[in-house]
Amino acid sequence: MCLIRPSDRQAVLSSGCSRPPCSGCSYEASPSLAEQRRLDFPGSIFITMLFLWPMQCLWDALKSKKPLSLNARTCKNAWTSLEASFAGLKVVAGVLVSKSKRGLHPLRSPSERRPGRKRFWELCKHFAAWRKCAASLGHFYDQRDSIDMDEALAVLRQANTIAFKGKPDYKNMRLIRALCLLMNKPLKDTETSWRRLRCMSRSVKNKVKSCGIYSFGTALKFRDSMRRRLDDDSYNLDNLICFMCLAV
Repeated sequence: MCLIRPSDRQAVLSSGCSRPPCSGCSYEASPSLAEQRRLDFPGSIFITMLFLWPMQCLWDALKSKKPLSLNARTCKNAWTSLEASFAGLKVVAGVLVSKSKRGLHPLRSPSERRPGRKRFWELCKHFAAWRKCAASLGHFYDQRDSIDMDEALAVLRQANTIAFKGKPDYKNMRLIRALCLLMNKPLKDTETSWRRLRCMSRSVKNKVKSCGIYSFGTALKFRDSMRRRLDDDSYNLDNLICFMCLAV
């Protein structure tokens, strides 16, 4: 039996497995948003997977390619090799295990009903749309010192990609917030933005209500109090909602 834990930095090959090398499950090793943006790579194709083992292997297979030379066939070939590498492996209690009848397949996301292959290939058909969306978002962020949530969502709606439609839901707002972090551009503390953030999920909405900071005015008072306590004027409502997410 071959066991590979997420914290391992060794390759699968060194664990006695005959499959190609695969880096350990580490956010430092995973393809960062900065790398994806620099390479003009449609990183959204990685949303088909939950575990970072296959993500890292797929990234290693594609990152050396010239960005504009990437196409659906190239990515499909890489996915086929990936399937062969992880054949017979399961994730059990956070450990990559071979010859196990239980557990999750490393190429399958529990939140996706469709198989990873089908979802991946579907996304690969839209390279032009991903690149257009990336260019639009890049221009939008470059032209601003701070980001308005609704304006950013409007850019996504206009791009109209298969995965991100610009709706004010958790998936789309999470992307906007991740790009703000990447670009070091804070979200504006507007009333509309707060209405979006406080309803990112049902649990967050309930937590905000139970804490008595559901209204915009009360949320601003809490934000200002945190700024004084932390001596940090950059603390904003986005930081507050992150705290709420951790508290639920």
